[in-house]
Amino acid sequence: MITLVGKSGKAAELPDVSAMPNRLNGIAIIESISRPELQRLAAKYNLSYRTLEESLDINETPNLTQRDGYHYLYVSLPNARANQKVNPITRPVLVVYNNHLLLIITSMHLSPVLPLTSLVGNLALARTVQSALVYFLTRVVESYDRYIKTHSNAISSVVAEIQTRRLENEVFLNLILLEDQINDFVSALTPLAPLLQRIQADRSIPLSGSNSDDITDAILATQQYIGICNSNARRITSIRDAYSTMTNNSLNSIMKTLTVATMLIAIPDLVFSFYGMNVHVPMQEVRNSFLIVTAIAVVATIVVIIWAKKRHLL
Repeated sequence: MITLVGKSGKAAELPDVSAMPNRLNGIAIIESISRPELQRLAAKYNLSYRTLEESLDINETPNLTQRDGYHYLYVSLPNARANQKVNPITRPVLVVYNNHLLLIITSMHLSPVLPLTSLVGNLALARTVQSALVYFLTRVVESYDRYIKTHSNAISSVVAEIQTRRLENEVFLNLILLEDQINDFVSALTPLAPLLQRIQADRSIPLSGSNSDDITDAILATQQYIGICNSNARRITSIRDAYSTMTNNSLNSIMKTLTVATMLIAIPDLVFSFYGMNVHVPMQEVRNSFLIVTAIAVVATIVVIIWAKKRHLL
């Protein structure tokens, strides 16, 4: 019989240790945990407080260690409330487990990525701690799916937009933030696949056939998500490079046009400036000298235009 205790972030503090499950067939989910609560957990279950304390570090990377008969597994969960200025894109969740006990600890809220009520309800159906562990890990992997699809759709919309109109700076700022999220997801998912493989191959906590199959599916899904994230990152790089090339080509075209326009203005200006000097100049006494000078300027301008067109400058 598995006893299960859940402490949501809304609760004032962790239930008294006497209400916590014992070391045999127990599962506890604890959100928004504090240092005093970590100390009480460490004392009750004879855990490493230093290792537990790392769960408060939002920059903790996924890893798996074993100490004093317990496995300490850190996984990263997408943060639905992520804000680049305040909250991290992913947040660590510590899973402490052995054959008889499973503790899921986080310094933040699991909801809405993993609603606590739903999680507790499904974990309560698990017949063994191993089944509960596998269920939780598969839910962690599946939690990335919605966000990765959102990333792909956002990039596709930018690709469609770049074909119809000029992109604003805000679009590129959003792409930079999106690329940061993708890179953070890759950093969280890349170590997760080998960690799942270690759990599957661990003989000290053997998994049943169905649990092992679920872990295999989670490993494949993790590798697939990593591939999609890398593909999305490459697409963002391609968009930036393509738009940079288009902008440079447009700038080059504008510079060519301005150069030819400067030449077209300079030629008649040069001709008329000769005849604007207060000195004796050729054809000064000729009656139609103005028309002749104008004709020279026009012909010279036409010659330059023909030359520019042959050079594809216009």
